[in-house]
Formats: sequence, structure tokens, C-alpha cells
Amino acid sequence: MNENPLHRLRSVDLDFLVDAPVRFTYEVELPAPVEVVFAAISADPSTWTWFPGLADGRYASPPPHGVGTKRAIALEGTVYRETILAWDAPHRWAYRVDETTDPTFLALAEDWVITPAPDEGSRAGARGGEPARSEPHEGHDAEERERRAHKGGSALRWTFAVEPQAELAELIAGAGEMIGTVFANAMVSLSDHLRATAG
Repeated sequence: MNENPLHRLRSVDLDFLVDAPVRFTYEVELPAPVEVVFAAISADPSTWTWFPGLADGRYASPPPHGVGTKRAIALEGTVYRETILAWDAPHRWAYRVDETTDPTFLALAEDWVITPAPDEGSRAGARGGEPARSEPHEGHDAEERERRAHKGGSALRWTFAVEPQAELAELIAGAGEMIGTVFANAMVSLSDHLRATAG
């Protein structure tokens, strides 16, 4: 995938998703049931055509896949070798990075939690920090009615947890907006993918 040297990261478990020095959490509503969303994100990475910048990906362990399964990803020129930490279909899927060609981090894990979309709330879209609030605007009421009329949608919460190299800690801690933008773009693409493959 990449000829740059791999850096070994610290082997973390699910506790790291709570205890990591730097954590970013974002939420989005998606137009498909939890089972469909889980199937899309836990599928072989070669099917992640909806994720921007993904050049190559595969499961490096034979099926059936679950906790302990290995993945290999090439994203924007960077290689990641990962281990699945949680495979609780259809609600939770998490993994850590074991090795990467990016020397930025000492440890890295991601958590994807999927629940049925609430009946009330803000318009669909990625958000971080406090729950997003719906702002009045022209056409908003019609959009809200259309969103609430949709049956079987999902709410996805994604957590990106890292321990950066000490000299990069301040830089990474301030990268929430950039990471959120990457996530938002991926979720727009995933939404399109889910609609295109529905039924």
C-alpha cells in the first residue's frame, strides 16, 4: 500500500475511547435503519467508496469478522493497520490503529455508535459539541416535516480518540473543526450511498 515506514502505536482498549488525552465526538442522522448503517460501516473496507480519500482497504483476517479482526487501510497516502475492538451488531463498531505511516500519534482509536434516530431534534447533519439547534429559515418547516416523515432513520455518533506526540498535542487539540469537516463530508457521501442502495 505504501513504502513509508510503519510506526507502532500503543495497544489500547475500549477504555481509551473515554480516557484519551484528546477526543472529538460528532453526531449525524442517516437515512437508513441501524442494521443497514452498521452493515455499511462494518463491511469490507474495499466497499467504502463513500469515504473521501480512501485509496485502498481490506480485511486482513478471514471471516467471520468480529472483535480481534485486522483491517488494512490506505487513506490520503497514509497506511493504517487496525484491530477491531467492538463488534456489537447493529449498534457499535470500534477499532484501534496498531501501526501507521503517520508519526503524529502514539495511540488512536475510533468508535461508531448507531441508534434509532430520535423523533425530535435538529436537522440531519454532522455536529460536534453541544446538540445542534434548528434555526428558523425559509423552507425549514417543510424540511422538518420531510425529515420526521422518514421512517427507520439512524443516529450515528463517531468518536475519534488520540494520544498525539507531545510536541503536536496543542496542534491536534485544535483540529476539531478540520476533523469534523472530514467526518461531515464522509457522512454526506454515506447518506447518498445508503439512498442509492436502498430497496
